[in-house]
Amino acid sequence: MKLDRIIVHDFLTYEFEDYHFENRPLQVQGRNLTEDDQESNGSGKSGLLTGVEFCIASSNSRDVRDNELVMFGKDFARVQLYASCEIRKQQIHIAWKINVKGSNTLVLKTRMFGEEAWVKSSFSNVNDGKKFISNWFAIEKEDLFNYFIINNKRFESFFKSSNTSKTNLINRFSDASIVDGLDKVDLEKEQSELQKTKDNIQRSQGRIEQLLLSKQKELDRDLKQEVLMKKKLIIDQLTELKDQDAKTQDKIQLLENERDIDLIKESKSIEKKIAEKTALRILAKDHVSIEIEKLNPIKEQLKKSQKLLSDYIDTDWDKERESFNQEKLTKAQKLKQAKQILNDQIIAKNELQVSLNEIDVQLKGVLVLSFLFI
Repeated sequence: MKLDRIIVHDFLTYEFEDYHFENRPLQVQGRNLTEDDQESNGSGKSGLLTGVEFCIASSNSRDVRDNELVMFGKDFARVQLYASCEIRKQQIHIAWKINVKGSNTLVLKTRMFGEEAWVKSSFSNVNDGKKFISNWFAIEKEDLFNYFIINNKRFESFFKSSNTSKTNLINRFSDASIVDGLDKVDLEKEQSELQKTKDNIQRSQGRIEQLLLSKQKELDRDLKQEVLMKKKLIIDQLTELKDQDAKTQDKIQLLENERDIDLIKESKSIEKKIAEKTALRILAKDHVSIEIEKLNPIKEQLKKSQKLLSDYIDTDWDKERESFNQEKLTKAQKLKQAKQILNDQIIAKNELQVSLNEIDVQLKGVLVLSFLFI
């Protein structure tokens, strides 16, 4: 494994730093430019080391809370670490956001050598992300602090350490377990149980972290402010509803006024139409009465014409002609009279036809007029 680059924002004394590691030993020398009585304390010498610690192990050797790593006066800090593995030919990008309030957030990305695009790694919670980092670096948190990132706070002399610490150290490098300093036993079962216990601890830590996150969110809530905001929101909504109600009442009143005006106009229009139709009905009735009176003489004349027509139709002209012929032989005078009578009858017939035509014309006019006024 090889560290490639570290970037910090508002982390400890660093507002911003972007450092690319080189493949050679590194010495960091600091100068304190803010406090005259201090030479290098607080200048950021161990800040980069703390950033590396936090990126890989999400912990620090300062024995302080995470939010104390954020620069004073800031709400959060960002720490990013780039590392590469020559064996897997792969790079990893670790990006932490350390919040003063609330839980920290983690983003992990990887890519193979020679590729430009980073692939974001998915995990269910921050603890799974920590486990991903540990597996990628193939190192436990204790080994990282004990053998790779060493400082005066974590360093302990082997000879001054306790027997338990000495035994653990010997076991780690000799792959053996010493009981009472002599017996060698098989710890495979115990190691399996230990691994299960560690897994359970990690899952529990994940649940605890979620609960702490929820708790922190609740603690961060300003209930008084929320109540005031909700109260203001309700008051604003009530005010808006009152305004809307007043506008609605005004619209209803306006519509009622417009409706009353329209009803008055419509009523007057209907009354005018009724008066006009009534006048037309009276006029039509008078006109019909006049026309009926005009028809009375025509009816009398029609009766006479019908009688004449009936008499004409009922007359047996053959018999009359036979009688006339007989009488012609004996009565010359009657022949002349008969001719005169015949001519008179022809004239009467023509007059009757003319009268019938006139009556027919008059009847058609009366019927058309009556139809128009029905």
